[in-house]
Amino acid sequence: MRRNRLVGIGALQKDKQRQELFQQKGADLAKEELEKLTGQMSEFKTNLERFAAKYKSDIRKSGEFRRHFQQMCAITGVDPLRSSANFWVKLLGVGDLYYELAIQIVEIFLSTSNRNGGVMSIEELHKRVLASRKDDSITSEDILEAIKKLEVLGSNIRAVKTKSSYVIQSTPAELNSDHIEITRLAHSAGGHFSESELVSQLDWTSERTSKAINELIMEGIIWVDNQGLSGETLYWFPGIIKANS
Repeated sequence: MRRNRLVGIGALQKDKQRQELFQQKGADLAKEELEKLTGQMSEFKTNLERFAAKYKSDIRKSGEFRRHFQQMCAITGVDPLRSSANFWVKLLGVGDLYYELAIQIVEIFLSTSNRNGGVMSIEELHKRVLASRKDDSITSEDILEAIKKLEVLGSNIRAVKTKSSYVIQSTPAELNSDHIEITRLAHSAGGHFSESELVSQLDWTSERTSKAINELIMEGIIWVDNQGLSGETLYWFPGIIKANS
C-alpha cells in the first residue's frame, strides 16, 4: 500500500515537471515571436520614415494621400499628427496644418453660432473651410483630425457620429445624450424633426420629448417652424439644412 502511494506521488511530480517544462518552452517561444515581431515593426517604421521623406510633398498637398499615409502609420502605432515637436511633423510639416485648421474651425463657429446655435454638419463646415482657405486638398478627415486636437485642448467643439456622417457641435452648454440623439435623427432627415417623430422613432415619452426640445430652444440651437406642411410643428437645425436639402 505504501509502495503504491509512493508511485502515485512520483507520477504527480513528473506531471508537474512536465507542465513546468511546457510552460517554460511556451514562454521561450512567445519571447522569440515577440522579438521577431518587434524587429519587423522597427523595420517597417524605418521604411515608413523613408517613404515619408520621399513623398513629403504629396503628403502635404493631397488630402487623399494624407489619409492613406495615416492608415499606414496606424499599423505601427505611430501618429505623425499629434505633436508639433516630433520627428514626423518636422519632416512633413503637416502638424501645423491641423493647428491652423483647428483655429479656423473655432473662427467659423464664432462667426456662425448666432445663426446655427453651434451645430453644423461636417459637410457644411468642410465647405466653409474650403471657401476661406481656397485649398481643395483639405478633406473631411483633416477636419476631424483638427477637432481631435481641439478636444485635447479642452475645447467644447466635438464631432458626433450619425448614421452616414458627422455633426459638429460647439455649444456653450453641454449637450446631453438626448440632445445628441435628436441631432442624429434630424441629420438623417435633412435637418429637421417633429415631436411625434421623437416619440415614435426614439420611443420616448411626451414629457421627455418636450423637455429636450425646450432645452434646445432655450439654447438657441434649433428653430421652431409652426408652418409645417403636415400641420405639425417642425424643429430645424439651421446648420444642417443645406447639406441635406
